[in-house]
Amino acid sequence: MLPWLLIVVVFLVGAFLMYRARSRRKEAEELFNRGLALIRKGDILTRQAKLDAAIATYEEVERLFGEESDPLVLTALVKKGSILEQQSKLDAALAIYEEVDHRFGNDSSIAAYGHISKALSNKVAVLKKQGKLDAAMAFSEEIERRFSEGDTPGALYRVFIEQSSKAQALERCGDFKAAIVVYDGLEHRFIQSKVPDARLCVMRARYWKSKALRKFIRMRTD
Repeated sequence: MLPWLLIVVVFLVGAFLMYRARSRRKEAEELFNRGLALIRKGDILTRQAKLDAAIATYEEVERLFGEESDPLVLTALVKKGSILEQQSKLDAALAIYEEVDHRFGNDSSIAAYGHISKALSNKVAVLKKQGKLDAAMAFSEEIERRFSEGDTPGALYRVFIEQSSKAQALERCGDFKAAIVVYDGLEHRFIQSKVPDARLCVMRARYWKSKALRKFIRMRTD
């Protein structure tokens, strides 16, 4: 009798665990779908120029997931920061981009890369808009130090974005020679790389370098 009872108990425990796992998956899917619907709603409101309503919708996504580092929270934060930047609320936008960096900055996955790199690039852009060119270049260098040792595509792409932003800041300061050196470094770095889109990165670096070179020559001849 005892062996049969044990078999029944094991079966019931297994069935309960399977049911609980299935329920958790269903809850996670429902949560994701709710978050995705809010993101889409926010995007529609943004296109309709209802920016305050869009921000409120993206904040609903944050409340829905709480402190979880969910990709939808990352998406909502970056979109919210972009709107604040459009509204010229630069301090608020900067705070959002810094939150993204704090919560998601160590995620080098390709899935997160696009949004993280946009937030970091936007932070540099906001610093430039605030006239803080030294801070923008310093942050670019900080990002390079943090991720220069990484060999994942995400880490390398972030270095590319931050270094190209640094070069553009140098161009704004009229230091075309230094900008050319940065572009040249990017070209040599990515020409040896095997990450996806490395060739595109090289082509962009060469194009930007040629433009900076023409500006440098024009400045010397004027």
